[in-house]
Amino acid sequence: MLICRLKNQFKKKIKDLKFKLTLRYAIALSLIACAILLAFFMMQGQLKQNEKDAYIINISGMQRMLSQRIALFSREIFHETNQREVDKLVAKMDKAIFKMRDNHRRLTTGKLDSKQGSYELSEAIQNIYFGEKNLDTRVRDYVQKSEEFLNLSRS
Repeated sequence: MLICRLKNQFKKKIKDLKFKLTLRYAIALSLIACAILLAFFMMQGQLKQNEKDAYIINISGMQRMLSQRIALFSREIFHETNQREVDKLVAKMDKAIFKMRDNHRRLTTGKLDSKQGSYELSEAIQNIYFGEKNLDTRVRDYVQKSEEFLNLSRS
């Protein structure tokens, strides 16, 4: 009888130990899974932010290229004598001006596109566009003068 009772107690302790180990194992696996999910979502957020930053940098670089193309087209239009060539150059310059204006709007308002969404301009960026350097006014003037030249070229 005593041996039977000891045997039953031992079985119960083994069963309790198995339950406790299983519970601890399940908790540990759940914590690991939560940590992995948290890391995944944090990485996703960082990747989206990096993608948005790259998009903004590309637009900014495109502005430089567009300003140079507009200047080049202006020079070529000014020196071109063939009207068909002038018309082609005017069309190209018109597209470049449109793209530069659109890019400038995106950069100064923080409203990018449907895929990238929007971003908040930092204080440093606001200062560059609207502060001492007044890049906003300078770009707008450049676009306006380019459009005026373009309109004269069409006449």
